[in-house]
Amino acid sequence: MLPSPFAQEESCLGSKESLIFEGLTLEVRTETGKYLPWVRNFFSPFFTGQRAPGKDWEQAEYNVDVMHSDASAAWAADLCECQHAEKTIINPKSARTRYRIRFEDGSRLLFFPRKGLVVLVDANARRFKVSFASKTPWPGDVISDVIEEILIRYIEGHGWCAYHAGAAVTPGGVIAMIGYGGSGKTTLIGGLIRAGGGFIANERCFFRAGPVGVDALAFPQLVNVGIGTAKLFPALTDLLTDQGRLAYSQQSFNAAR
Repeated sequence: MLPSPFAQEESCLGSKESLIFEGLTLEVRTETGKYLPWVRNFFSPFFTGQRAPGKDWEQAEYNVDVMHSDASAAWAADLCECQHAEKTIINPKSARTRYRIRFEDGSRLLFFPRKGLVVLVDANARRFKVSFASKTPWPGDVISDVIEEILIRYIEGHGWCAYHAGAAVTPGGVIAMIGYGGSGKTTLIGGLIRAGGGFIANERCFFRAGPVGVDALAFPQLVNVGIGTAKLFPALTDLLTDQGRLAYSQQSFNAAR
């Protein structure tokens, strides 16, 4: 892989956090510990802090280095232009794009120009190098997104299937709801919880065939509350006065939805 500004930045990675889920250990290094408590809280209590001794989960260790580097964003932009990187439009409305380059040694570069985000992936060494730019809105999201992708691939490698779904426990068993954002998953789950059900997941859930029926594994995600949900639950009505805090405001809905 070509040299990059990452090499000069690594000496500044003074804060470290070890995150453990079953047989998976994530060593996260950053320049500052500012974002690590937020990340740890976001994934709590998903990470247990102890490796699983059983044979159901493969023992694996990944390293994630995260740093602030405007130079890396400029380097990635030039590299993508010179090497005719593969371009993917993530969201046509917001013009969000992603560029990808595959190197001869098997490593990959992902570049998100709108956020100034650069990700170097060395799958063989299980190492991720991530840089965010000054224009990156909230670097904590960058760290959690990378950890989320590693976790999803790890869990899917053990027989689970990931779905964009919510789930709740009821006296009759687990009810899962699969649907697009804004389709009503959070509202239905909120209603089940208010009726005495137990919360499992709101945005992402894993399922696999179990000895009896289907097993469900919750994945940590923030609960995205839209205007429809806020109108139905008195405890959430304060959100109606500040729609910027809503995941889906009134303007987000259309006749098709």
